Amino acid sequence: FLKLYDAGLVYQRKAQVNWDPVDKTVLADEQVDENGNAWRSGAKVEKKYLKQWFIRTTRFAKELYDGLNSSILEDWRDITKLQRHWIGDCDGVTFDCKIQEDGKLLTDFIRIWVPNPEQLENVQFITINKSNIYADYEGKIMENGVKKLYITAENPITKDSIPIFVETEDFENGMDHKLGIPVSDEAEELFARYNVNFRKIEDSTLGNPVKREAICKKARDLNQGGYWTSSKLKDWLISRQRYWGTPIPIIHCKSCGPQPVPQNDLPVLLPEINSFASNRTSPIEYKNWLHTRCPICEKEALRETDTLDTFFDSSWYYLRYLDSKNQEEIFDKDKIKKQMPVDLYIGGKEHATLHLYYARFISYFLHSIGLVPTQEPFKRLLVQGMVMGRSFRLKGSGKYVNENEVDVLDAKKNKAIHRVTKNPVSISWEKMSKSKHNGVDPSEMFEQYGVDTTRLLIMADVAPTSHRHWNSNTFPGILNWQRRLWLTIQDFLKHRRTFPKAITEEKFKSEDDYMFDSRNYYIKGATFNYCQSQQMSVALSKMQGLTNSLRRVSPFTLAKSPQYERALAAQIILLAPMAPHFASELWSGFLSAEHRISDNSEIDWDADVLQQKWPDVDYNYNLELVCQVNGCDNAAIKYPRKDIEVLSKEDALRIALEQNEVQQLLKTRTILDVKYAIHYGYENVLNILTDQPPPKNKE
Repeated sequence: FLKLYDAGLVYQRKAQVNWDPVDKTVLADEQVDENGNAWRSGAKVEKKYLKQWFIRTTRFAKELYDGLNSSILEDWRDITKLQRHWIGDCDGVTFDCKIQEDGKLLTDFIRIWVPNPEQLENVQFITINKSNIYADYEGKIMENGVKKLYITAENPITKDSIPIFVETEDFENGMDHKLGIPVSDEAEELFARYNVNFRKIEDSTLGNPVKREAICKKARDLNQGGYWTSSKLKDWLISRQRYWGTPIPIIHCKSCGPQPVPQNDLPVLLPEINSFASNRTSPIEYKNWLHTRCPICEKEALRETDTLDTFFDSSWYYLRYLDSKNQEEIFDKDKIKKQMPVDLYIGGKEHATLHLYYARFISYFLHSIGLVPTQEPFKRLLVQGMVMGRSFRLKGSGKYVNENEVDVLDAKKNKAIHRVTKNPVSISWEKMSKSKHNGVDPSEMFEQYGVDTTRLLIMADVAPTSHRHWNSNTFPGILNWQRRLWLTIQDFLKHRRTFPKAITEEKFKSEDDYMFDSRNYYIKGATFNYCQSQQMSVALSKMQGLTNSLRRVSPFTLAKSPQYERALAAQIILLAPMAPHFASELWSGFLSAEHRISDNSEIDWDADVLQQKWPDVDYNYNLELVCQVNGCDNAAIKYPRKDIEVLSKEDALRIALEQNEVQQLLKTRTILDVKYAIHYGYENVLNILTDQPPPKNKE
């Protein structure tokens, strides 16, 4: 906060806010439901004017918008579109015009957005609508109902006073202000409405980049705007009237004005209180804590009683985690440089705009002052889906009822009736909620299945990015798999204690080779879906496939095969991230087996499963060179991993052009570019980009 403050990116001004009269705090727009009620208390939200703290996030709007094209971003997909939509096209510049009253400048300002900043010097008046915070200020009502305010705005470039008019109707484009610039004949009617003398200006500077930059630079030097942004984007309101928040480190002095808390007095700790007084604006207005000394003049002063929006802290906490015990500075830059950016950001789609936008803003700011190595804080995104529950709603009234109050007549057609009234009931899948009676109590799941099995049941059916319809009909698949894993360890212990009847050498070699192939194939698939695609349900499916292979070989191979031992160890290690307790029990059994075969460093026989190396694909196992044309797979050639991972782009292209399937497609196409990627441990992909094939001749 103080670094933002020192950079001129923090300010305080009056704003219309959402006020929760029960919790007595400001709410963000997303914390107000469609009926205008507070998300937590359920109270009807009131509109109120309060002096609030803001972060000037619009300062980085254009950079944040353009940064969405960064090559560092992977798998952002539609989140890029959501971010662009939230920011908007940055096709104008904002300027902060100081408010004048009776010839004196006030500390407050009115913000205007100008599509052509080179015309700022020509602004003759500002028109605002009733949603603007200055609309209720005193003024003179004109004959046409327009109010001319007694306050004026100061042009940041010319220092001229600009009159402000208030219209009673909203504007079509959703903005809360318009500017009077006499550069077109269409503007003459607007000037006449406000009784402002219209003298058309032949502005030769329109579109002049030199003039445009000069205007913007002067505003930036004055800290009065000058940055490109969209007409709809607002600054970040960070004030909250809550106890459970970080205190804003500001001291208010009557003589010196707002002053930052000195560095050596940080952090500011919340007062210890037992109860909240309902008549206070803020829950931390307590005398012993509130009264302090001004760090400049040392006179009596008051602490800021607002606390920070929780998004403020969660927008940079990942940086502090990397150096959490540092008492001298925010974090060690060298540590951050080694580990940033974050490899994977996981969050719901509701975070894809606000929280992600704020976190990106903080990172861009910290990069601008040299504290972090990259502008973008996150490489990859995983936007998880919701766990959905089946809800039952009375048709007509719309009231939600419990499932045990309903008789389902046809589940496929979603037909049901209320058990008592016989009224029709609609069935749908919705986000779990107490009010909809469609939630599942996690504690009941833990009690019945345990935490590991519950986690597996959640992840087994669909990808994390998809919504999951909660249905117990799919449980047996996971429960049976766990049982088979347990039996596999029991069989392993049994046959290692007492060797079974031998099989032929040929059959043993065949099954040993089979375990080699199975181990590598399923490690490759499970690891790819763990680490690259994040398709956990597919990773589970690959692990289940490995279990099938383990249970397919003869008891003698189970007891004597080195590849079986390696495969079983890999099976348990692959399972550990999803089911650490269950995997630890399996590993304990695995370690207790007699007659160990592996004597290399691949398996650490003295360590727990969570301390093992992640299984890796063997270098003599064949991986594929996938040959594509315009992104479509056309051929796949197998090579040992040790060879394919050193294969050059030129050699890969030569091999691809030798394939008949590729040759057929290139007969009528011209190669424009070739992309080549080595996915270590998985595959190599060569993508030949061409022009479009010529159209077929019409006979």
